[in-house]
Formats: sequence, C-alpha cells, structure tokens
Amino acid sequence: MANSIATAVRYFNNDAELEKIYQAYSYTADFIKPNVAVGAKTVKYRQVSLGSTVLGDYNRETGYTRTDLNVSWVEKSLTQDKGNVLRLDKMDGEEAQSLEIATVGRKYIREVQIPSVDKYRFTQLVGATGSKVATGALTADTIEAAIDSGLDYLYDLGVRENLTLHIATSKARLLKQAAKSTGSISTGSWGGDLSVNVTLYGDATKAKVIQVPDDILGEGIDFILTATPAFAAFAKYRDNEYFDKIPGFGSRMTELDLGIYHDAWVEPGAEKAVYIHKPSASQASSETE
Repeated sequence: MANSIATAVRYFNNDAELEKIYQAYSYTADFIKPNVAVGAKTVKYRQVSLGSTVLGDYNRETGYTRTDLNVSWVEKSLTQDKGNVLRLDKMDGEEAQSLEIATVGRKYIREVQIPSVDKYRFTQLVGATGSKVATGALTADTIEAAIDSGLDYLYDLGVRENLTLHIATSKARLLKQAAKSTGSISTGSWGGDLSVNVTLYGDATKAKVIQVPDDILGEGIDFILTATPAFAAFAKYRDNEYFDKIPGFGSRMTELDLGIYHDAWVEPGAEKAVYIHKPSASQASSETE
C-alpha cells in the first residue's frame, strides 16, 4: 500500500485523533471517561467513593476521625457493536486517494457515527430508573424558573460542580430570548479548567450549556441537568481497515471499514443526580399534531 494511503488509514486507527473528532463534534463528549482496555470490547475504569460524608471531630489522643476512601476498578462490557462499510471510487494517484479516504472517513464519523452514539447516550441518560422528572409548558417567561428549579434540586443533593445543561434547540431559543433581559447566560471557565471558555447558565451555581438538536436529545425532552461524574460514556474504536481492491469491481472501487464499540450508563447511586424536564402532556400532544 502506498505510504500516503497507509498514513490516512493509520489516522482512523489512532484513538487520540478519533477522540479529537468526538471532542469537537459530540454533544456528549464531557461524559467520556478515561479507561483501560480489557479484551476486545471490555473497559476497566476507576470509581472513588467516601466511606462517610459526616465531618469528624478532632481528638488530642487519636487525632482526626478517619474516613475511608473506597477505590475500586470496575469492568464493563460494551454492548453496542456498530459500524459501516464505505465504498470509495478509485482515484487517480495515491495522494488523491489518501485525501479521499481522510475526507470521506471524517465526514462519516461526524455525520453518521457521532450522532448515532449521542442519541444512544441520551436514551441511556433519560431512561435510568430513579432520575428526577419535571414537566410543564415552557415559554420565554418560564424557562429560567424551570432550569433554576433543577439547579436548586441538584444543589440540595450536594451536586454543585461539573454541571451540564443539555437543552433542545427549540427550547434554547426561549432561553436565549429570556437571557437578553436577565443576563442569565455568560461565558467562562468550567470543570476546573481555566483554559476553556464555554457558555454558562446560572448565577452562584453554573451549568455548561450544550444546545442539542431536538431529534438527538430525544422526543419529548426539553432539557437535562446533571453532573459529569453521574454518567459514564465509553468508546473503543475497532481496527478500521482499508481495501484497495474489491472483488467484482476490478480496480475501480476501494473500501473503508469503520467500526466502534460503545456504551453508556448512569453510575450506580447517581440516578437522583439526573434532572429531566419534559413538556406537559397537553403540550407534548399539541407539538406532535
């Protein structure tokens, strides 16, 4: 295989490069957790919890009250095994062929793979048993109060950092309209990373705002408030292959196979830290008519 073509194919087997595409184009990139690969479609990742959340006393003889730090490694099998075959016309010259591989492959990941993965992740996020669901009709006059209720709910649970607000595009318009007079939307750092500058909602408690197309966030979902530690998303990029000849097509067609193992779930015990807002029954009915 020509060197430039081999370079293009290696790009789609480079996890770091593929992660960059997901970070740039996925609406759920903030949920992706670092992990250690175990086997073909199994990941192992670190969970940390405190043995007690009660503030201890100091004793002159024994010192401070001990609180255990529970660290465990959890193994999970990824249930989603997805991918496609891309047929490419044979180009004149290896440079043109390598460019075609890179262009078509990236376009497929951006427009097919990532949206599909995002839809699945939101389905898992809203489908968890035990999450908090609120309903009501949203307008420019009521949307901020609805979001504030969610932030207050999470605050009372002690969930106050790394908050995300995934909001449907149709409802984001209402929020932007309301924020023109209230100033509730700002920009700034988030998640302890001072190098980032993202859109934020809120005053004392702020959430990163991610506007999501309605069809990707899910039917009947206005917005979702949660914290990134509450939801775990993983992806393992399968060995992607390129074939410069396809039987039956002579030398006129080539093939690029792109696959991915992925999965996502609400972490055990974190279900209450997911706040979902849906339209009222009457509003949902009128929107689908």
